[in-house]
Amino acid sequence: MKRGTWLWVAGGAVLALLLAWVLWPRAQSGELDVTAFARALDGGQVRTATITFQNGTAVVTGALDSGPYRTRTLAADPLLNLESLQGRGVNVSYGAPPRLSVLGALSLLLTLALIVGLIVLLLRSRQGGGTDAASTFGRSRAAVISEGQIKLTFGD
Repeated sequence: MKRGTWLWVAGGAVLALLLAWVLWPRAQSGELDVTAFARALDGGQVRTATITFQNGTAVVTGALDSGPYRTRTLAADPLLNLESLQGRGVNVSYGAPPRLSVLGALSLLLTLALIVGLIVLLLRSRQGGGTDAASTFGRSRAAVISEGQIKLTFGD
């Protein structure tokens, strides 16, 4: 590969790692795992629950006896059964799903730009008529000769 191509690949890898670091979910204060949420629910510590559905997952936020909480689980989790939650004294409300965020749109655009860039890179490398063995594989070295170019006779 050419040096410029390696720089583009390395730059893309660094950009992908940076984007993954920015978008990777981090544990926040008050974040509970599903097991801790189920224990708090069984112990009667959950006072309110606001359920928001996002891409097949449910984000549950609300208040415990000890303070606010946030947890994620599957949308079809039996813990989120409305009758079960209300039977345990939890005030349940449903939130509207969030709109597309700036980071979500940026990641979509960067992914699209990366795919288009790779396609352009591949097409440009094919047009260059490269001299490496992979680009000449299967090409015939025979020349096409027309009738007027034959100079060999039976007298020779």
